[in-house]
Amino acid sequence: MAGSRRKRDGYVFNLGEPERKLNDDDMAAARFSMRWQPSDSIYLDLIYDHQNDKDYGVSTKSIIAASPGGDTSPFTHAGQNKQLKDQARRQNGYTLLVDWDINQDWRLSSITGHRQLWFDNAFDIDGTTYNAFAGIEYDRQKAISQELRLAYASQSATITFGASYYRDEASSGFDFVINEQYLLGGFPNVLTPLPELPVAPGVSVPLNEANVSRSYTENKRHSQSVFANLNMDLNTHWTLDAGLRYTWDRATLARSGDAFTLDGVGSFVLPNGFLGNSFAEMHSTDADFNMLSPRVALTYRLSDTVNVYGGMSIGKRAGYPDISIQNPTVDSVSFSTKEIGNETLTSYEIGAKGQTSNLYFDLALYSYEYQDFQTVSLDITEGAANAGKAKAWGLEGLISAEFTDWLGGFANYAYIDTEYVNFFDTLNGEPVDLSGNRFRLAPKNTFSIGLDASASLSGSWRWFANTQYAYRSDYFFNNDNLANERQDGFGLLDVRIGLEDDTRGYKIELFAENALDEQWVRDIGNAGKLFGTSTAIRGNPRFYGVRFRAEFF
Repeated sequence: MAGSRRKRDGYVFNLGEPERKLNDDDMAAARFSMRWQPSDSIYLDLIYDHQNDKDYGVSTKSIIAASPGGDTSPFTHAGQNKQLKDQARRQNGYTLLVDWDINQDWRLSSITGHRQLWFDNAFDIDGTTYNAFAGIEYDRQKAISQELRLAYASQSATITFGASYYRDEASSGFDFVINEQYLLGGFPNVLTPLPELPVAPGVSVPLNEANVSRSYTENKRHSQSVFANLNMDLNTHWTLDAGLRYTWDRATLARSGDAFTLDGVGSFVLPNGFLGNSFAEMHSTDADFNMLSPRVALTYRLSDTVNVYGGMSIGKRAGYPDISIQNPTVDSVSFSTKEIGNETLTSYEIGAKGQTSNLYFDLALYSYEYQDFQTVSLDITEGAANAGKAKAWGLEGLISAEFTDWLGGFANYAYIDTEYVNFFDTLNGEPVDLSGNRFRLAPKNTFSIGLDASASLSGSWRWFANTQYAYRSDYFFNNDNLANERQDGFGLLDVRIGLEDDTRGYKIELFAENALDEQWVRDIGNAGKLFGTSTAIRGNPRFYGVRFRAEFF
């Protein structure tokens, strides 16, 4: 049995709700596992895990419009309205593992899983204290899975056959709350609400403060696959590893929409909401996605401790159907369906791995070619999109070494060059050509270096110290590669020093995370981007303090 509890206060002051700070952390988790061995050749492991997260909220601040008394910097006080509800997430999982050594050559393995997820969240879409746009969402999900593997092992080869089944059912709801007084008033360029809209000389109609577009979605997916893998020593130097998987996927989607106002004022410009109104009618569609995924690799042993290798694979990510709800007239509804197609990734890689008595290295050069690359559309009403053709190539290298019996270190570097070769997206209903742009969240250069020192003091006590510096070059947060939605290159330095007693499980340490107090953001854009008020989610600032740990047996 194991349990974990983590709680941290928020660190971002919010002008819209000064009594509570944003970016807090509140998590509780537990795990129970049990093994039964009915014979010398059969093992059964049952594992149950639970996690519960409940956080007040994340700082999503507008970089376009400043709240009263605030600004548009992601690194100063947040300015967003009071949370409509706290963020909450609960997960339960059950796993059963069965291994049967039939004889010295054959082994049968089974993996059975069941998982349930419950999630609620609310967020300020515009990222200001102006009551312009808000969102409320929830998800409920349950999934079961089963996999069987039969493996044969000889001195020179291992052959594995298997089959798997997966079923996922999820329901989700989203309320998009729009204040029409701000929408038609010109927000975020104009920060004064427009209570009435002139429609004729001397004639005006009132505008509401809370137009709710409600979307409800049910997703079901059934997936079956069969696979085989061969790992064979061709001779004393060459090893072949080859595999093949075929998957049958069937996905079903049902969706409905609703629209209403919270203040009793009818909607003049969005009578059927922003996401479409089906008047409580559910519409469903389904699609089949079949995928063949082969791979092959060859490894050559230069010595007992150094290998070089090369390989290629064709990977598939399953597609899914989608439904849009339109209202040609105020009182009518129509549905249109589309499919997000399978994403195909053809990858090639060559590399080398090896070690000496005190040094380990890992080098790789790779190339990726995507067909129907799945990514996020600029228009949130479109959701996901196939980006046509895309490509990437890069290299990675890692070296770690033990310099002395008390000091070790590592260094790694990665370079990746990405490009959408052919990608036409939409924004506000207009086509946008994103061909030639870089992938979102893809820095070209990343590297990290670190040192780790430890030595005995007296008895079972040891001192330790370690530090790590990790750097990422500039990257974009969205596929349109806008200059104001870009993260400059930055590096984070973490430092720890302390004492520990491994025999009794005691540890005390001084720590500093992001010791240089680097300012960086996790994301820019989000739902506010659709209304011209992109929001930013800041990264953690410098944390420093003292940690104590004790283990009980």
